[in-house]
Amino acid sequence: MTGFLIAMTNAMSPDRSRGTSNQGFTLVELLVSIVILTVSAGALALLSATTSTANYRSQDEATATALAIQKLEQLKATPFSSIDSTTCQNPEPGTLGQAGESGGIFSRSCSHVTGTVNGTSTKDITVSVSWTGGGTVTLTTTIADVAVLATGYPTAYVKSWSQTQ
Repeated sequence: MTGFLIAMTNAMSPDRSRGTSNQGFTLVELLVSIVILTVSAGALALLSATTSTANYRSQDEATATALAIQKLEQLKATPFSSIDSTTCQNPEPGTLGQAGESGGIFSRSCSHVTGTVNGTSTKDITVSVSWTGGGTVTLTTTIADVAVLATGYPTAYVKSWSQTQ
């Protein structure tokens, strides 16, 4: 046990034979620590900027999707025979804000194609919303002529959804 304590004491005490002391840091140690700290701070700043950009992009995509859904709902409430190039302009005049008001960063366009499914007249409606900063959300739905259907209620379903970055 005594030999162990002597070995531990020798290991923990400074080496007096080389003339060194434990009174501070060397210049090299200080420079290495500054480089490590700088690289770490730079990585954190880059992570913060990337996260912020992703959050803004996500908010823009959500708003564009809401604006496309708003237009589709408006067209679903329109009588089938009234859905034409007047109600579905391509592109709509001006730009839109987050609540659909004019003067924002979003542009909305709409198109329709008339078709027939099982003898019932249909219109495939595509609404695209793009925004400044690059991105587009496109929603497509099919609306059937309710005058032919027995239910008397508008029938619509989302046929496809895509977003482009």
